[in-house]
Amino acid sequence: LFFINSFLFSNRILCFINRNLCFINRHLFFINRILFFKRILRFINRNLCFINRHLFFINSFLFSNRILCFINRNLCFINRHLFFINRILFFKRILRFINRILSFINR
Repeated sequence: LFFINSFLFSNRILCFINRNLCFINRHLFFINRILFFKRILRFINRNLCFINRHLFFINSFLFSNRILCFINRNLCFINRHLFFINRILFFKRILRFINRILSFINR
């Protein structure tokens, strides 16, 4: 009986240890899940940083494109006015030519 009793007592100790190990195992499994999720988040974060850098580059390019559009609009505006001034000057040359002919005839 003493042998059986000591065996049962050791069995109870082993059950207690087993229960605690199961408890620790569950918590380690939960911690492992959190760490795995953290690795996934780190991976997503790295990819988002990569995308962000490229979007910043595209955004700066589009901003320079807007500046070029603004310059282009202003140059078109200036071009129209220069075309108008050129027409006036051409008309002035024609008038000068007519004036010379009339002066020649007048003499």
